[in-house]
Amino acid sequence: MATIVINFFGGSSPLEISIAEPPPPLELAGTASSNVDSNSGQIDVTAVASGGTAPHSYAWTVTEVSDSASCLSVLSAGTQNAARYSTLTIRSVTPSSPQPDGQYRLTCTVTDGVGDTEAASVTFDIISVPI
Repeated sequence: MATIVINFFGGSSPLEISIAEPPPPLELAGTASSNVDSNSGQIDVTAVASGGTAPHSYAWTVTEVSDSASCLSVLSAGTQNAARYSTLTIRSVTPSSPQPDGQYRLTCTVTDGVGDTEAASVTFDIISVPI
């Protein structure tokens, strides 16, 4: 439940969070059975918190939604406590069959200065491509 903050003009401002848009699909290409890693910054998402009581703190979580060839994993979750999350890296063990798809969900939970929380999520696709 969000805390309602009364402003000078008598209005209220509940804690809200938004994420502008999901990252584009991530394509990881390599020879069969090789490890291919994404680079820091290839997955780049920013959450915007408003309302509530300052200050706001951020906590990102990463969840695998699907992995059709069981070839994907989180190599490094990176820094997960800032509004901008751009340090996640993913590893693909490139399969020999064409383009298995995977999907991950990024969820940002914002906590305001009085402990109220709100969360928003986006998903992005990963394609492992054998070359």
